[in-house]
Amino acid sequence: MALGGKDVGADSTKVRYLHCVFAYETDLVDSQNWLKTEAQRFASCTSAEEHLIDNVYVLKRGLLNLNHNRGRVEDDNGSAITSFYFSILNFIEREGNRRKETPYQDYASLLSGKKWVPLS
Repeated sequence: MALGGKDVGADSTKVRYLHCVFAYETDLVDSQNWLKTEAQRFASCTSAEEHLIDNVYVLKRGLLNLNHNRGRVEDDNGSAITSFYFSILNFIEREGNRRKETPYQDYASLLSGKKWVPLS
């Protein structure tokens, strides 16, 4: 299995992280060639040995899956954002089994108390 460009083999103790970018807009004006141009821009910032970003979703534009060098233009049905959501969900399901359980009791005290402010 490749982990950020490196083979982790049978070592099931190593976990990987999903690196996603959610953007409200892009400065690329040409919506026809947006997918390829945006992918080239991300590729120009990394080398072959680096693994920085897995997915990029730009609202109303589409989704780049940089690991597989492909993209999907957003449509009226929200297909690209749905694909983005399911890629995150599938990653969590797949990787969740490889990690230790989160000790929620260690965080419970941080979630209560005076830090929460009523909004009404």
